[in-house]
Formats: sequence, structure tokens, C-alpha cells
Amino acid sequence: MNITYTREYSQVAVTTEGELEDVVKSFYCNVTGTDSDSGISIPVGFKVDVSSPDAASFITYSNLTKEIFNGWVDTFANISYYESAISDAINVAITPPTTIKDLPF
Repeated sequence: MNITYTREYSQVAVTTEGELEDVVKSFYCNVTGTDSDSGISIPVGFKVDVSSPDAASFITYSNLTKEIFNGWVDTFANISYYESAISDAINVAITPPTTIKDLPF
């Protein structure tokens, strides 16, 4: 298996904290793992909660990038758990552990 993972983001929840406006508190991440050998793709979606920012390093909402969201996923979500679950699901799809048969009667 050779799995490539892609991430997409949606539903960003923001708030005001003191002088800071549009502070990201949470967002949804959709990770899709695609096995290049079999072509099987498995998506997984989850919510990422972000901690309050340091005012000195705060990045305004209009300057946020996909790389920043990627960093938040790496910091605040257990991304290895989700990637492992995707990998396991692809492996089961390729090599099912059991075979379903009709009853012999």
C-alpha cells in the first residue's frame, strides 16, 4: 500500500477575545487517504479545537493559510490516529479478514 493523505477544511468557528477579532476556536478537517495501488479512497472528518492565541503572535483571519490550518491539525488533533484508521480501513477493503457466505441450507 502507498497511501497519500489530503486535507480539506470547513466550518470555521470564530470569536472575539479582548482586542483580537475573528479568533479561530474550532474548524472541521476532512482527511482522505487514497491508496495509489488499489485506487481505494477513504475519507474521515473530525472537529479540531484550537487554543487561545498569544496576542503577540496572532495572525489576522484574512492572513490565515492552509499551512496554518495544517499546523493546527498537527498540533491540536491526533492526526496519526485518523491516518492509521484510514490505512486500516483501506487494508480491510483490499484484503477482507472474512468472507461472507450463504448458509448451506
